[in-house]
Formats: sequence, C-alpha cells, structure tokens
Amino acid sequence: MTARVRLGTKAESLSRVSPLLRSGRVMPLRYFTVAEWRAQRDEIASSIVNSTGFDQPLIVRSSARCEDSAQYSAAGHFLSVAGVQGSQALRQAVDSVIASYQSSLDDDQVLVQPEARTLTACGVAASCDPSTGGPYYVVNWTDSAETFAVTAGADAALRTWYRVSHGPAAAPPEGFLEKVVVLLSELEVLTGLPHLQAEFGIDNTGEPILFQVRRLTNVPSGISFERHRAALRIVDQQLRDRSPNVYGVMPDWNPAEIIGIRPRPLALSLYRALLTDRAWSVARGRYGYRVVDRSPVLVDFAGAPYVDCRASFTSLVPADLDEDLASWLVEYYLHRLASCPHLHDKVEFDIAFTCYTFDLDTRLRRLRSAGFDTDDCRALSHSLRSLTRKLLTGPGPWQEDQWSIRELARRRRDTADGSPSSASRMKRLLHDCMRYGTVSFAGLARSAFVATELLTSLVRTAVITPAERQAFAGGLQTVAAKMSRDFHRMAKEDFLLLYGHLRPGTYDILSPRYDEAPHTYFSWQQGETPASQRSEFRPSALQTDQLTTKLKEADFPVTPEQFFSFLARAITARELAKFEFTHNLSDALLALRLLGEQADVDTDDLSYVDYSTITQLTDDSALNAALLRRAAEEGRAAHRTTESLSLPPVIASRQDVWSFEMPPTQPNFVTQRRVLAPVARVTDGEPVEGCIAFLVSADPGYDWLFTRGIAGLVTCYGGVNSHMAVRAQELNVPAVIGAGETRFHLWSGASSLEIDSVNMSVRVVA
Repeated sequence: MTARVRLGTKAESLSRVSPLLRSGRVMPLRYFTVAEWRAQRDEIASSIVNSTGFDQPLIVRSSARCEDSAQYSAAGHFLSVAGVQGSQALRQAVDSVIASYQSSLDDDQVLVQPEARTLTACGVAASCDPSTGGPYYVVNWTDSAETFAVTAGADAALRTWYRVSHGPAAAPPEGFLEKVVVLLSELEVLTGLPHLQAEFGIDNTGEPILFQVRRLTNVPSGISFERHRAALRIVDQQLRDRSPNVYGVMPDWNPAEIIGIRPRPLALSLYRALLTDRAWSVARGRYGYRVVDRSPVLVDFAGAPYVDCRASFTSLVPADLDEDLASWLVEYYLHRLASCPHLHDKVEFDIAFTCYTFDLDTRLRRLRSAGFDTDDCRALSHSLRSLTRKLLTGPGPWQEDQWSIRELARRRRDTADGSPSSASRMKRLLHDCMRYGTVSFAGLARSAFVATELLTSLVRTAVITPAERQAFAGGLQTVAAKMSRDFHRMAKEDFLLLYGHLRPGTYDILSPRYDEAPHTYFSWQQGETPASQRSEFRPSALQTDQLTTKLKEADFPVTPEQFFSFLARAITARELAKFEFTHNLSDALLALRLLGEQADVDTDDLSYVDYSTITQLTDDSALNAALLRRAAEEGRAAHRTTESLSLPPVIASRQDVWSFEMPPTQPNFVTQRRVLAPVARVTDGEPVEGCIAFLVSADPGYDWLFTRGIAGLVTCYGGVNSHMAVRAQELNVPAVIGAGETRFHLWSGASSLEIDSVNMSVRVVA
C-alpha cells in the first residue's frame, strides 16, 4: 500500500489529510510552534481571530511532538480548551495548553480550530481491535455534541460497535456508522497504515468531521485475514447447526467471570471436565430440576467459552412440570434474553423462574403479558413451591452434598504426605474433585441461590430492609469472613497452611497460589487492624409475625428461626464447598507444574495443554516432555486464533459473529454505602490500600484484597450472586459487580471515582 500522507503531529496530520479527504472533512485549522508563540504571541492571536471562519467560538488543542508518535500516542495527556472567544481568551487558552506540556520543546505545536457546533454524535473509531489486533472496525460513540465525552470517559451512555473488516457488510445500528467505516478505510489508503484511530464527529447533515487521526501503538500482532475468516466461518457453521439458540458469557455458569472470555486451553478444559460437562446437570437433577443428558452447558467458539442457554434454561425448569409448558418456558426465556441482552448476568433473577419466592405471584405477571394463561402460571408456581419446600424441610441432597464435601477434604488430607509432583496424586486429586467435589458444589450453589432469592424477596415484600439484608449477610460465618479474621490473628505460616492453596485465577496455572507469592497478596506489617465487628441481624417481633404468615401462606412447615437458619447454612455451605474443591484443583495444578519442571516444560507452556493431555501423564519425565511439548504447541497455535476473535457477550444469531453492538449492562451495586476514592488497577500492580480496586473478574481467589483496606470494588464481569458480591456485602465494602466491558474500561481509565450504591450511580471525579 503506497502512502500519500505521512502522519506527524496532530496538527500536521490533519493539515496533510484535509485537502485529500473525500469521505469527511476537517475543520479549518491554524497551528504554530511554541517558539513562534513566545516570539509573536499577540500577532498570532490577532491573526487567528481575524481569519475567515475563525470569528466564532474556537477550540485550542495540544499538538506536542510526543503525541501520536509511532511508539507512543500520549492520548488525552494534554489540555484542550473549548469555547474560546476573542484575542485575550485565545492568548490565555494557548498559554494554558502549553503549560500542560510541563517541559515543552520549542517545536511542540498548538492547534486552533473553529469549534464544531452542530454535532449529533461524536466518537473514536479504530481500524482494528486495539486490544487484540484483530481485523475489526471498532467504533465507540455517544449521541452527544461533547467531543471529549468519549476520549475523557465522561459519558456513561457510551456505545460500542464491532464489524469484521473482511466480513459481510451488515447494517450498523446507526446509519452514520457506515460513513465512519468509509472514513477509516480512506484513511488507511491515504496513510498506508493498517492500525489507525480517528476521532470524529457527525454534523447535523450526517457528514463525518475528522478531529484527529493517529497511528495505534503497541497493537498485538494478530493472525492472517485468511485464518481469521476461516475461524469465523467455522463459528458461523456451529451456530447454523445449533440454531435456534442463544449463547452468553455470563448466564448461569458465567465463564467470563470464572475463566475469562479468552482462556488458555488448560483452564477451559479443566472447567469443562470438572463442572460444565456433566456435574452441573447431575446436580440440577438431584435438586428437582430437569436433567439435560449428553449436552454440556458450555460450548466454545474457536476457544471462546459460552453457556448454551437452551441447555441452561432447560435445566432450571422443575422436573415435574408438564412437558409442553416446560418447552414453552424455555422458548420464552431464550426470546427474552435475545431481546434484553443486558440481562445476561441476571438470567436467574430477571428472566428465569427457578424457585419459589414470597412475591412470585407478582413476578409471574410477566408471563401473563407473554401469553401464558392463569393455569400455566399456577402450574409453574406449584412446581416451584414444591421444589423449594423440599429444599427447606429436608432431608435431601443438600445434606448429602455437605457430607460429600467433608469426605473430599478427608481424602485429600489422607494423601497429603505423598509426593507433590506425583502424576498419580494429581490424577487422584482431580478424580476426587469430580466425584466428591464439583457435583456437590453445583448442588450447594443452587441451594445458596434459592436462599439468596428468598432473602431478597423479603426485601421486595418489605418484611426487611436492604440494610437488614446486609446485616444478615455480614453476620454469616463464611470461609471468607473467617479468612479475614484469621489473617489478623494467625502467624503467617499458619495462615498460609490453611489458605495458601487459593489463587486469583482458580483454573489458571499461571496464577500464583497465596503460598507461592504471599507478599504479592498480603502485608504482615504491624499495626493493621482487623475488620470491624458488626452486629448480626435479629428480626423484630413484627418481622417474625410477618414472616410466619408468609411461611404459612407458602405452605412451608418451618418456623422463622428455622427459615433463617437454612438461609445462613445454605450460603455458608456453598462457600465452604468452593473452598474445598478448589483446594484439590489448586494442589493438582501445583503437581502439574512440578511435573512440568521435571520434564523441562515451563508453566507458560503448560497453560496451553488440555485436560485430556494431563490425564495421560506418568512419572516418566521423558515421555511427559514429548507429550506436553506437542500438546502445548498445538494449544498455543489454537489460542492465537482465540485471542484474535472479538465476539459479543450474547450471541443470538449467526450475524452476531460478523457485526455486533456491545449490549448495555445493568451493574450490580452492593451495600448501601457511598465512597469517593482513587482508582487502583489490580492487574497492573497498583497499590490498592484506600482505593477502589478494579478487577476484570470476580474470582474468589482475589479475597486477599479485603485484607488490604480497599475503599471499594469494581469488576467487569460478575453477578449479584457471585463470590465477590457476597464478600463485599459481608464486609460492607461498596462495590459495582459486573460493570460490563464498556463501563469498566471507561471507569478504569479515571484517576478517582465516586460510587453511590444507594442511587446506583458511578461518577468520574478526575
């Protein structure tokens, strides 16, 4: 590709592109160097304000040499001043922009343009996916005339659209986006560069206005167009073979939260083998739901994990419900998720009806509006009531699952003296995890969900307040609460002996255990104070009477005391089950790492092998080396394709593979508190004390954060019932769980945030 334009500073690039551009326009511009301004300040200001087209409000913009270079963009680092009118205001604005350079050079520049005043939208567009290098047009925009709204992260109504650059030209969600794609394509031709970013506005005639064009820096090298196209065609065919259906990264077993949206093969295959191939369905069947035979709940599209929502919704229908009604319910659930993709992390709360609640009749009105009749709603209510009653009153699988978890722990302790690098021990740990751990965990997780829904319905029916619900959660004796107390009262060695197996990425061999990198996660400095003690929730006499009435109306033969006891035991049992089965998994990953060391295969390579490979390992290092290296090479090649794909969080049609808009999300706000604090990006290694910690996922291995005195928590993925949501609730830490990709990236780029959980709002402070 022969370049006709060489990019330079912001001002130089716009000046060079302007006379050649056919798919948009550049506002009139004047620019000058710092040296010229210092020598002729008054003359330059007077000349500009008296120039044709500049007799209107102006914008003074930075154009430093260090911006937009081939190595570094410095995007947003320097000041722009809008609404400038008159010579005096212009002089002051230019001085302010130059001052923002701090150590300005004589040949740094300042750009002055008339302000665009008739904008209907503005945004930033890239000619590739900046995070992966994949061949996509990616456009962020807002329906606002504020040109800084997108770049400064000041507008929560930011929208994001992806289109494969080599795919079918699907109609975008807004007509002007087609013109933005044409603008990007022309800029690629003019500059001869494949990785560009352009800031644009759309005027009231629909014409794009180019505000800036720059080279994207540090873009990962993606796979070839041919390989990318072939991978998407395979995904397209998978969807064709499985249609009609809906797939999501957050419903039910939420892989985005647990293993991420582009996990390496080992993490993905372990999650499937341990939980989503079989354990999930067996557990549902034991708790009174439909069994989904021979259908894993997790599928992967070129290595990207998605929940099969048809299988998931089917498994959440009571087993005794009429077959026709059950099928109709599943179709309704799928249609509602496809129509409301922003609910993808709340399907068990806002889409599916999976247990009895004290406001169920009110909630079932949604079905009536969708065509279900009174008999249908009555039948579903009866089934859910019966299922929930059995769980509340027992005996049943809930008690059996708790025994199974205890047996899992006993068997692990009995083999603790064996060689940690033994292949047979690794296999036994995983075998026991599947036999005694994950099926029981899946069942206890369902019990905990039912308990959480029953508790929340007491809030919705005004029996208790949100603050009282929080007090109840804060009084629970969960593993995480015990860990916080133990951290402050136990010796380091004893603490790590008990909790050292935990790791932030439960299924990720690259994620160090607590006992492998203790000082990364904890500070044992003197003077730290334990978490404050809060009183437990105790219902008043009136609340006890109200609950007694509701229990009788539901035909639940339990007292209020027994009811609250069940809620507490169900929620804590889930956390204990997770703690125990992940102990087996973590020890197995440690054994695999040691086996790799003996075979001279490093941990990074091991992350690319899959579960079927590790089941073939022996204590023969030479054989293991050949097996692991071959599997790692194949896995690495496959994962390069996974890394280059960008897919939506909810896939409802084949078209979504080629073009999609990121759905808006409804974040889950935790606690009733408000906090204003600096932002700390945890994975970047930033100190978290006194800050709002930002995490991509809500993995339980990040419990160490709560020992560091964080002021708040924001996660990209996660549901209201996720571990970190429960943990934040217990410790009264204001949190936003499951902010979604758009909001997460917007907020994490800020210096300080204010979280207002009561008003369910987040404000960028700086």
